[in-house]
Amino acid sequence: MITLDVLPGLVIGVISMLLLVVYHASRPHVSVLGRVTGVPDAYGDVDRHPDHEAVPGLLVLRLEAPLFYANASPVCEQIKRLAGSASTQPRAVILDMSANSDLDITSSEGLSQLTRTLRSAGIDLALAEVRQPVTAAARRTGLLATIGEDHLYLTVDEAVHGLDAH
Repeated sequence: MITLDVLPGLVIGVISMLLLVVYHASRPHVSVLGRVTGVPDAYGDVDRHPDHEAVPGLLVLRLEAPLFYANASPVCEQIKRLAGSASTQPRAVILDMSANSDLDITSSEGLSQLTRTLRSAGIDLALAEVRQPVTAAARRTGLLATIGEDHLYLTVDEAVHGLDAH
């Protein structure tokens, strides 16, 4: 008799946790990064550390969770809002993709559309910390043709210096 009373509570708890996980996965945090003072080639979240210096002309962002079909659209919208609300319009947005070990079709399409939207506003998009499977997926889906191979970087610092040269 006790098993029948506990089982519905257990099922409700499991379903609630699954819904909470899906909700959080579909709305990952996008951090604005700045240079860590006194530490070469290091970047950190400016909300947590206001002393980190913004990179002039660039908006450096880090996705705090993998990009996938369920969160691609909200993430791209958040990036557009951040670029649009910057005190001065950035000439480029750098997106740290270190949380991604792969890229699905929906994410690739979202990033392609984001690239076109930003470029129409005069803003470049570059991806940093890009792993080989992400590059391969970007090539297969056409994202690489849209963004350009010269806009994929191994590190955030390489992206900052590479875009400074443009």
